[in-house]
Amino acid sequence: MAVTLKRRRFTVDEYHRMGEAGILSEDDRVELIEGEIIEMTSIGSRHAGTVAHADHLFSSQLGQRAIVWVQNPIELSSEDSEPQPDVALLRPRPDFYRRSTPKRPTYYSSSRSWIRPSSGTAASNFRCTRGRESARSGSST
Repeated sequence: MAVTLKRRRFTVDEYHRMGEAGILSEDDRVELIEGEIIEMTSIGSRHAGTVAHADHLFSSQLGQRAIVWVQNPIELSSEDSEPQPDVALLRPRPDFYRRSTPKRPTYYSSSRSWIRPSSGTAASNFRCTRGRESARSGSST
């Protein structure tokens, strides 16, 4: 007899409450994508260097016109996803988003605000899930 597994999907609010309750810690490398808690791959030197290079280029070229948001959460319009893109460009705000997580349309959706990983399994997974998420939220990929 075949067993059917049911998945339990979570909302952003439930995901945050897991952190507050200690179920998830700040050290857990996870993000919420389409209601599923996804473990992010470890960051190797190539990935880290690519992100650092993008951060440097955007920061030096854009100056005060944007906040370069590196590997931090962004709330999409959906209630079941809070990805942590490698790099996002945010509209400047005096508090630098200390009071709340950036929400669409706080980031520049008209520019390529999602920077894709350069290689590996994470890159192919990123293109699939982030592409769907970006399409649903209306941002460009």
